Amino acid sequence: RPIWNLLSTYALALRLDESLAVTGTLAGQFGDQPELRDRLAAALSPEATGVAWLALAGLALRDADEPTAAARLLVAQRICQFGAERLPKATEPRSCAGEAAAQRGELPMAIRWFEEAFDLDSDDHETTSSLARLYHLRIADLLAGERIDAAKREVAFIEAFFARAKTRWPTRPLDAPSLADVYLTLGRGLYNAGEIDPDRASFVHARELGAP
Repeated sequence: RPIWNLLSTYALALRLDESLAVTGTLAGQFGDQPELRDRLAAALSPEATGVAWLALAGLALRDADEPTAAARLLVAQRICQFGAERLPKATEPRSCAGEAAAQRGELPMAIRWFEEAFDLDSDDHETTSSLARLYHLRIADLLAGERIDAAKREVAFIEAFFARAKTRWPTRPLDAPSLADVYLTLGRGLYNAGEIDPDRASFVHARELGAP
């Protein structure tokens, strides 16, 4: 698959703009991948939208199997990152880069990309849900590292985040762990760290918010 090999090399180096001419020299030859070349050309077109970069990244992932999945996921992340740099107002490549980073366990990078997408379109329910999910994971990470004060500050931040979402979508919950789940995570983290949680306040508040 010479086209894929070239594209992935240029993608990892964040030099995809140089790949079109090189891959074009292989058109019609043995091992050509016309669909991949076409999607690359569409993404690099001056008229390209964020959707074109999603399509290219999706093709990078389509043929992934277990031995190649991790490598292809990194290529998809770099493709979306490059697309985001070319399209400063497009949310799609930022969400794509964020999701790929999250799947690769790069939580700070994932949050950064989704926050960029959110700043461009704060009324997108899917982006808001993804950020809520990642913020919840960040609380869990802070608690696991016994950074209790930072975790408590994060809970206050995410509570305001959920309040804004509820105002924006009164009858449509986020597709993410609920605020009750956040307080359950806090309560368990405090307990595991041996911290005092007066009257088990975190668990009580979680139940008030609907936790079983």
